[in-house]
Amino acid sequence: MSARYALAGLSLILCFIVAACGGAAAPAPSTAPAAPNATAATALPEPTTAQVAATAAPAITAAPTGKHTQYPVTIKDCDRTLTFDKAPERVVTFDPAVTEILLVLGLKNRIAGITLFDDGPKAGDKMWSVTKAEIQTLPIINDPKIGYPSKEKIVSIKPDLVTSEYPSAFDANYGVATIEQFTQFGIPVYLTQGGCSSTPVWNDLSILYQDIRDFGVIFDVQDRADTEIAKLQGQVAALQQKVKDAHVPNYSIGTHCCGSDTVGSLGTTTANAIITLAGSHYTFVDIDNGKTPISWEVFVKRSPDVIWLITGLGMTADEIQKMLESDPRTAVMPAVKNKRFVTVAYDDVGESPRIIDGLTALVNGLIALNNTAQRTQYPVTITDCGGRTTTYDKAPERVVTIDPSVTEMLLVLGLKDKIVGYTEFFTPERQWATTKADMQTLRMINDGANYPSKEAIVAVKPDLITSVYSYAFADPLPERTGWDTLGIHTYQALGSCTTDGLPSDLAVLYQDMRNFGILFDVQARAETEISNLQQRVIELQQKAKAAGIGVVRVAPYDGFDKQPTYYGGMEQAVLTLAGATYIWANADPNVSPSWEQFIATNPQVIWIIPDAGVPVDELKHRLETDPRFTAVAGIKNKAYIIVPQADATIESPRLVDGIEQVVNGLIALK
Repeated sequence: MSARYALAGLSLILCFIVAACGGAAAPAPSTAPAAPNATAATALPEPTTAQVAATAAPAITAAPTGKHTQYPVTIKDCDRTLTFDKAPERVVTFDPAVTEILLVLGLKNRIAGITLFDDGPKAGDKMWSVTKAEIQTLPIINDPKIGYPSKEKIVSIKPDLVTSEYPSAFDANYGVATIEQFTQFGIPVYLTQGGCSSTPVWNDLSILYQDIRDFGVIFDVQDRADTEIAKLQGQVAALQQKVKDAHVPNYSIGTHCCGSDTVGSLGTTTANAIITLAGSHYTFVDIDNGKTPISWEVFVKRSPDVIWLITGLGMTADEIQKMLESDPRTAVMPAVKNKRFVTVAYDDVGESPRIIDGLTALVNGLIALNNTAQRTQYPVTITDCGGRTTTYDKAPERVVTIDPSVTEMLLVLGLKDKIVGYTEFFTPERQWATTKADMQTLRMINDGANYPSKEAIVAVKPDLITSVYSYAFADPLPERTGWDTLGIHTYQALGSCTTDGLPSDLAVLYQDMRNFGILFDVQARAETEISNLQQRVIELQQKAKAAGIGVVRVAPYDGFDKQPTYYGGMEQAVLTLAGATYIWANADPNVSPSWEQFIATNPQVIWIIPDAGVPVDELKHRLETDPRFTAVAGIKNKAYIIVPQADATIESPRLVDGIEQVVNGLIALK
């Protein structure tokens, strides 16, 4: 489990919240190892067992295999091995989560004592509905106000197995016996895999499944264990399909449970697993180590799209929400201002089959948020390149694209059926793999090298013409006002008319995708695709950082020898996001750069662009045999990366492929 922070509860202050998830040993709270969870800000009800089952589609049931444990049997547990001569008959559990695992495996009659951490009037409300009735009949062997049971109490029960998901359950600092002491008493200890896992980040529930398998072997209920695992896997698959069908974006999700001193988080194990399984990502996965609290400054700076309110730790969802809304540090965050909250209870995110309730609550909360996303209300006015505005009475039905890149943008938004004609400049091997199949079914209205004629465009009766190029609306084709007189709307992408120098990020691409989302009433799909691109960029930046490639100066070269290669497109954004520096970042776009300037910048890496048809080796040879470049670092050291122009200079979702190629190329050079 992972240590967590600052929890105020009635007359009791918990110094740490121990999340029900794997990790290094962590101190337990003074009363109990708790762990936070959350649901939707709109106070969605916590899912019942029936709701979970309804979500899960037909349950997947493992066929009985007749597997039986052959005793003695040896189980690997963390860095130890345990040998059982027979199935344990008197088990003591040190937390509710492991009790729940044993109960779903039908092992109630083997449990001699359980540990609970809440005996208040509403304690029963926090119990898992699936096992509540059975838990209430089992002997509680601890004082919930104090924490773990004493070692004397445990020994008096004469258990033949003690088990927990919390390393703190065996920490002498909490007045309990250590694993070594229990061993001396002749009592074996099973610490769940999450309690000692060397996997710091969980992306699925495989560690929970392993615990269930281990208990199946220990107690000779392997078929039952396989059945329960298959059931959970089926429920997870159904919930993931539900997310996909609802077009829920890949949200960045942060968490908070209680108090204002530090951010209340759940770590990167079980909580990260259900966030990932729900199709989103944890905002602080790279820094939440369970030891150092996340500061509010970092929380606000990273600004998660959605905040998961963790209930069950002393504050209700409404109380946590009001705290965030009233705190001047967090009140300005878009997620807070727009009430982008989900609520999932702490107890629903333990290392237990109960985690399916947490995943269900998270999925339902995210879908509820997504369903409240704004739908386009026509007529709608869209602002595109140069501040030009156009009002649309309805979504366009017949679109002509004047370049492959804007075609790619529309295709990833699921708008293939709206495209009645497209312009292609690329040979099949240069087409983007993601949209190639769709593109090859579209009607091409040019000859593959030039823009289509006005007559070819008019012939397909478009109600919208769009391009990422400004010269697509210049002679010999009509200007935008010319198309207006024909009653045909036009949309020119924002990247073709930036006024503040070359873009250094993908903001113009994201805004164009949002504009198309509004224009075609596919806003949820647009946000999903944008979020996916943003997540890929983050992952690539983390990859570059982990590789320690450093910041290098990069110059493009495509074989045009009259002057250095300069496109004036999205190449600076690609290089900057990959962690590099573009040598022409500050160049005057109206003045062609010179070879003298190229030499003076002394690029450390040469980006070979093979699109002009000259073989890569020939391009390298030209540079290496030119006497002007003998001192240029990138040429002298043969430091080359190869990235096609379409992947790194033209506004399209495929730019992220270009970032990936640059990152991989720089890592290879290192």
